[in-house]
Amino acid sequence: MVIEVILVIVADQQGQGLEFTAFELAVLDAILTDDQPKGPDFEEFAIAGLEATEDAQRRVRAILRAQLKVAKITTRDFSGAGFFTNLAVPDTVERVPATRLVIGNVHVASPELENGAGSILFVDGGILNFLETFTYTDEMWKVPSTFTLSYPKWRRASSGMWISDLPRDAK
Repeated sequence: MVIEVILVIVADQQGQGLEFTAFELAVLDAILTDDQPKGPDFEEFAIAGLEATEDAQRRVRAILRAQLKVAKITTRDFSGAGFFTNLAVPDTVERVPATRLVIGNVHVASPELENGAGSILFVDGGILNFLETFTYTDEMWKVPSTFTLSYPKWRRASSGMWISDLPRDAK
């Protein structure tokens, strides 16, 4: 089966810059909060060569929150089942000591999204790179007018993989 993916890129036409939507800001706030429960993010820190302690995570998230305050959106790419918000930050920002970090694990629930959605934040070269938001199925993405954000509860399966309490992971 061949699935054709159409990627629509929305870029700034007047040099004014794209604005963060309320949805993006809420998701980014949820990702960068210090109140996330333990889960796969701890492993991501270790994979990235960072200390996987709560104090280390707080420090990294504080640096990323500072980056977000000065970040600009370069493009917003719609993939059909989600979107990518590509970011640029000034060269003068403090960087996190990791070449690649993927954090998030934020679940989006909305009556407008039948199966919900997820969001993750990619950090490359120590700076914010892009936010990815995606539906859990091939459902077409639409920005929900009402939504709630939550953190899945995670547990380790006997295979060593992380499994959440979300319906998508239920077997």
